[in-house]
Amino acid sequence: MGSGSPTLYGLRTVLRTPALWLTEIAWRWTFKAAAALLVLLTAFEFLHDLRVSDSHLLLSPTRNRAVAANVLSGVLSGLSRLPRAAIVLLAGLAMLWVFAYALGRGATLKTLRFPKPVSFFGILILGFLRLGVALASILGLLGAGLLVGALMGPQGETLTSTTAAAIAATFLVLVVAVWLAWKILDWMLALAPVFVGSDGNDAISALGSALWLVSRRLGAYVKTTIWFGLFHFVALAGAILAFTFALALARPSPGAATTGLAMIALLYFAVLDFLHISRLAAYVGVAEDENEADPPPETPGPLAILDLPGEPSLPGFS
Repeated sequence: MGSGSPTLYGLRTVLRTPALWLTEIAWRWTFKAAAALLVLLTAFEFLHDLRVSDSHLLLSPTRNRAVAANVLSGVLSGLSRLPRAAIVLLAGLAMLWVFAYALGRGATLKTLRFPKPVSFFGILILGFLRLGVALASILGLLGAGLLVGALMGPQGETLTSTTAAAIAATFLVLVVAVWLAWKILDWMLALAPVFVGSDGNDAISALGSALWLVSRRLGAYVKTTIWFGLFHFVALAGAILAFTFALALARPSPGAATTGLAMIALLYFAVLDFLHISRLAAYVGVAEDENEADPPPETPGPLAILDLPGEPSLPGFS
């Protein structure tokens, strides 16, 4: 990469290699389409279970309480299956995302790091770790809610304004702490695939390589992340303005407004995918630049990066 800006390097790399952008769009949009299809099928199946018989519909105008109670009982019975269906659906979507992530990220890294090999299994493990971190974050938020509920005391207890403010502040601090921990861990796990695959480097040692490199080039990675965060904010603001303009046309021309909204959504997602893969290319550029600036004397073992007190090499870029 040289001494140039990692952000500009990432943007130029993707612009010069459109296949990277197309690959990112392919795996992300394929997952989104499959997820939407699963959600629709689950919703249709659930609504089918809530179906009311024709005889009940015919008797409903009579305002018969027995009929109404029977219909309500059937609806509640169907609703009782909603949590189980939601759990199965979310578990299926999570597994689908992990495998889509491993395939898609492996394909993009193979193009970025050619001819260096990429380990599908290593990226798959990192995908499961990202999923586990997200699940732990959700549990942490639930725990924060339960803690705040315990602090509020039993129902009906009168709280002073000072106590209520303290409880609200505690909940806010817990939420921010959980969110920051999730973002930092997820960021490191998203960076780790850059180091997976070469010289037998597995998922754990790749994560160690990512931690070591970030400690060496923290400024470059933070600046790159901030820049792409700003780009994302600008894209989101532009999409919101375009959505507002399209909605203003909804009354005189509903068809044109619907088409415009769909086009804006697709364009926004495409820009977002461009920023995702450009940021990854920028991270790869920082790693390559660091490795060229301080080449390793010899290739270490998979976990040597965690043990050597000196300057370890980057297994993914040796």
